[in-house]
Amino acid sequence: HGMLFFDGEKMHALNPRGKARTGLSAFEEAEKLLKKAKVTSCILGAEIYVKDDASKAHPVQQVVRVLRSPLSKEQLEKLGLAVFDVIEVDEKPVSETAKVFELLKKWFGKGEHVHPVENHKTDKIEEVMEYFTDWVVGEGAEGVVVRHDQAGWYKIKLRHNLDVAIIGYSEGTDARKGMLHDLLVAVMRADGTFHEFTRVGGGFTEDERKAMAAELKKRIV
Repeated sequence: HGMLFFDGEKMHALNPRGKARTGLSAFEEAEKLLKKAKVTSCILGAEIYVKDDASKAHPVQQVVRVLRSPLSKEQLEKLGLAVFDVIEVDEKPVSETAKVFELLKKWFGKGEHVHPVENHKTDKIEEVMEYFTDWVVGEGAEGVVVRHDQAGWYKIKLRHNLDVAIIGYSEGTDARKGMLHDLLVAVMRADGTFHEFTRVGGGFTEDERKAMAAELKKRIV
């Protein structure tokens, strides 16, 4: 995902790491649609994905692989652009959720490579859970985003519980010396060997970080 900048002529994308992209078929289509709508400039939030009708889940690695070293022009044309936010239009900020999706539908509703993200308006929590069940549980999407003008944004994903073994840890520096920075954890294979899994650095209080660092220090081997 990233931000799209349209200056009245060209569309440029910037991802969170500062990587700029331009020239994709989806961008060219977006440029035509925005010119047709007489938009002089705008900043959008969007996600590039690999178009695959069989699944709503598009692993980011798959997208990055195509962007970094496309095998053909046809492969690049399989990249779609799902637009989910209008941050600014004609140098004026857009804050109302209803206005955002009204503009996205107006600009990109008939697009082929570029389109608004699938969205529904609701004021019932039960309906949010129905969409979650359909899209995430039923169709394999990563999650749903709930947006509210006063309450902000929430991303809802499935929760997975895993039992893992701590195989390493790192300690904070300077003012956070003597406190846990993060854990390195592993899962155990059937043959009893450990398979390194991931780092865990969030969700601990400062007291927990101090206690865990003190306990883990005794167990270094």
